[in-house]
Amino acid sequence: AKEIYEDAKKLVPVLPKDPLTHQLVKQAVDQLNTAAITVEELRTLMNETATKLPEYTIVMAMKGVGPSLGPQLMAEIGDVTRFTHKSAITAFAGVDPG
Repeated sequence: AKEIYEDAKKLVPVLPKDPLTHQLVKQAVDQLNTAAITVEELRTLMNETATKLPEYTIVMAMKGVGPSLGPQLMAEIGDVTRFTHKSAITAFAGVDPG
């Protein structure tokens, strides 16, 4: 057990238990939480904006497409009428076997 414990200490960073380290970890957690909130706000805004486009219902009806992926697809693909057939959009996406 001691050998496993000593090996585990080499793999897992052990931080000192002092006020400075505590503050640094707390600030890192706060920054991650702020970033997560910002991402969710942006996703909501993207979805609200996408609902105003005529292709929204079609994209959202696709299997596996949800409120996060749908607006992303619409933003990246743009105007679908510029593609002459479905294999053109597949090639654009880079998922054709080639």
